[in-house]
Amino acid sequence: MTRRTARRLRGRGALADAVWRFRVEGDELACDFARLLLLTDPQALPSPMPGEEETAWQCYKRNWRPRKPRREAWGPFWRLACATAAPLVPQPAEPITLPRAAPPIAAAPQPPDLHALAGRLAALEGRLALLEGLQLRAGLDGGGSQPGASPPA
Repeated sequence: MTRRTARRLRGRGALADAVWRFRVEGDELACDFARLLLLTDPQALPSPMPGEEETAWQCYKRNWRPRKPRREAWGPFWRLACATAAPLVPQPAEPITLPRAAPPIAAAPQPPDLHALAGRLAALEGRLALLEGLQLRAGLDGGGSQPGASPPA
């Protein structure tokens, strides 16, 4: 939306009301809304080239949703628009070639987190001590093998 249009709309109450009243002066506002509508289209805009006529027709139907689309009447207008816009569209002198991407660099291995390893080691040592304590109790209570006794065959 142009600044002049935005200034005119400011202070006119609710936006919908302002747009409805402003439509009388219409062309500038209609152009702004048409641009906004095209920005919401997920498809790419067709190039203004005669070979893109079918793509442009699909874009027109998708965005403007005419009640009674007439393809035969629309085509000549598209060709006229292409002829009008052709001098404005920059044509590259030669095909543009992009440089090849460099191969990805392998990520260096991350050094181990020493604090995390120390924590895991302490937890394992605690479990080992608990298991050794349970084995000693089992031996003293007579529920297991005696210290120094050979295992059963």
